[in-house]
Amino acid sequence: MFFILLCINKAYEKTLIFYIPLQYLIMKFLIPKPQEPIFLLLISFILIASSCHKKPEPFTPTLPPITTTGENTFGCYINGQLLTPRDKIDWENSLKGIRFTDITCSGRRFAEIVIIDDKSDKQGSIGLHLENFFELNTGNYPIMLSNCQDRCDANQTINVRCSLSQKNISGYKLYCSIENIGTLTLLRIDYGNKIVSGTFNFSAVNRDDATDIIEITDGRFDINWGTVHETDFP
Repeated sequence: MFFILLCINKAYEKTLIFYIPLQYLIMKFLIPKPQEPIFLLLISFILIASSCHKKPEPFTPTLPPITTTGENTFGCYINGQLLTPRDKIDWENSLKGIRFTDITCSGRRFAEIVIIDDKSDKQGSIGLHLENFFELNTGNYPIMLSNCQDRCDANQTINVRCSLSQKNISGYKLYCSIENIGTLTLLRIDYGNKIVSGTFNFSAVNRDDATDIIEITDGRFDINWGTVHETDFP
């Protein structure tokens, strides 16, 4: 495509016609030179816009290794299905993937470690109730009967409660740890540095169906309760 320029030479009474490529005019007069700020701004905008269309890498949960350095990790298998913490953040509410709570009520002091996964297709949560937490030492502890309650309403022992649900399906199942069928092993409990680490395995029964029993295996956690609330769990 060309731009036609007419020039009239009065001396010779002639009209001169110049054919100028339109692309040349655009490059010459409409597109700023590379050194000009507007050109740099345009390039930056194009790069940012193109990066917005890149699809994020899919997140694949994995069972964390057994550590004792306060890495803020937690994981286990429930009937062979992996459960790890994943934050819940939406327009209604937000819940951290791991919550550590130091609780005092009626003269009792205990701690609870609660993990949730509300993003996966098979969702669930586990709550470890650690009675007399600040008197515990490293070693093995039997996991006792749970009444599937939490905080001050939980049995005054070391026990565990679970909940399982299916994504986009309302309702969930509650499971209570069975008396003395499971072990919690505390590998490190460091009150000064606020680190508790351990492993666990146990069996739990459906609160509403005594024939429905699940097995929790390969459980492990490594938590710094001073920093866990600031940790993201995608």
